[in-house]
Amino acid sequence: MTVDLIIKNAQIVSPRGVQPGSVAVKDGVIAAIGQFEFLPEAAQIVDADGQFLIPGGIDLHVHFRDPGLTYKEDFSTGSMAAAAGGVTTVFDMPNCEPKTLSVETFEAKRQIAAEKCYINYGLYTYLADGMQDHIEPLIDAGLAGVKWDMDAVPEEYPQGYGSYRGYEVAENDAALVIARICAGHGYNIGVHAEDMAMVRQLRKELQEQGRTDFRAHMESRPDYVEVSAMERAFRIGDITGCHIHIHHLSSAAGLALLKQRRTAGSAVSAEAGPTWMFFSADDYEKFGALIRVTPPVKEKHDAEALWEGLVDGSIECYATDHAPHSLEEKQRNWWQALPGTIGVETSIPLLLDKVNKGEMTIERLVEVSSENPARIYSLFPRKGTISVGADADLVLIDMERTWTIKNDEVHSKNHFTPFDGWKVKGMPGMVWVNGHLVAKNRVIVGQPGHGFLVNPKRDW
Repeated sequence: MTVDLIIKNAQIVSPRGVQPGSVAVKDGVIAAIGQFEFLPEAAQIVDADGQFLIPGGIDLHVHFRDPGLTYKEDFSTGSMAAAAGGVTTVFDMPNCEPKTLSVETFEAKRQIAAEKCYINYGLYTYLADGMQDHIEPLIDAGLAGVKWDMDAVPEEYPQGYGSYRGYEVAENDAALVIARICAGHGYNIGVHAEDMAMVRQLRKELQEQGRTDFRAHMESRPDYVEVSAMERAFRIGDITGCHIHIHHLSSAAGLALLKQRRTAGSAVSAEAGPTWMFFSADDYEKFGALIRVTPPVKEKHDAEALWEGLVDGSIECYATDHAPHSLEEKQRNWWQALPGTIGVETSIPLLLDKVNKGEMTIERLVEVSSENPARIYSLFPRKGTISVGADADLVLIDMERTWTIKNDEVHSKNHFTPFDGWKVKGMPGMVWVNGHLVAKNRVIVGQPGHGFLVNPKRDW
């Protein structure tokens, strides 16, 4: 057998352990794995020299802003950032302009991604009033997921935030119908879980008090706001049989509810992101609007609970909510600064540093950043694993490389990361997407167009 690529002498990582071996790739797919006594003929051989080889990261939650808001980010810059950080598949949110609410807008966005993207991409639509008749045609077109954005209310933000204009958040009647459709096709519903009726009242009270300090944003969206919304979503899921996935879980109370409902048999899962785990309300004074996100970064005990949940298995997935804005949009006053920060380039390196410190195993890193996202969104076993027949999305890790995260070295259009100045040990050394080398030591060396549109249908 003649193959395109062999990565030899690697430590191949799965959630079940680390095994020495070599991987052969042909036509973008893993053709063989083993401790080959005699290597097959190959166009290229890479000697891993004992380094970890992991499946490419899958980030279920990014905002690459294409089309229409590309002054913030686009599929080119966003996917380069992802590739540099060892992420080979992203699921992009629909709050671009126009929003991804129809087959027409979906196809237009798909074409842009196909031309610009360096990695694989899935595309979400919204669970919104009026969408009941659009979900099945979108699924047929190749939709990756459905987002119930309970946070989408126009009065919360001024101009410039795409997801808060032009559609109404679904009430329970529309949510019930759409959840039934999703369940029937094996699709999840991802939820931004915040009870906005409560948020509106709390924000009104705080603003009437003249509160403009950094903690006011957090106090307008406390943990019970998250819990209330999660309860509503879980009830819809239980009624319809639809799996509910909680985006950017932010509180210890929310985590407790998640575990309770999972134990009771509900089909639920959640993701935790670096901003909510590595920062807390104690950091607002230093970082200000740079860490203004929704749901907000909460107290230190919340951040600690999220990290513990990611490590011990209570939280299944690691995703960033990579959400760039312009510097001007982040420098507005505290109530008007747009929520979001970048993170897709630094997310896996931050976990590699934790592995080096003994705070997480490399097996668990692969589970939360690759295999679990692939399983929950039905991409497995084509994605999220190093197995024969899987797509060759691979990352060779240099665990000894110590480096400093710097604003001026990230690939996003928004160069301002709250992790600027953080020293980390561990770097994605070589990154392949469907067998094509796209990044080496955080430098982009490939071209766009090697990634695929991905979805639960596996129709790619």
